Amino acid sequence: MPVRFLSDAQREQLSGFPAELEPESLDRFFTLSGPDLAEVRRRHGDENRLGWSLQLCGLRMLRGSARTT
Repeated sequence: MPVRFLSDAQREQLSGFPAELEPESLDRFFTLSGPDLAEVRRRHGDENRLGWSLQLCGLRMLRGSARTT
C-alpha cells in the first residue's frame, strides 16, 4: 500500500523548477561544497557522479526556491 509522506503543499513546491533563475541563485544552488564533492567522489563512474551531483543540486534548488516563494 503506498504511503504519502509529503503534504499536497510540499508536493506542489517540489513539482517543478522555476521558469527563470538569477545568476546568484545558480551559484548558490549549483556550487558544490567540500563535503558535497567528497560525497560525489564516492560514486563509481563519471555518469553516476554527474547524475548524483545534478540530483543534489536540483533538490537543493527546489527546496530553496520553495522557501522563497
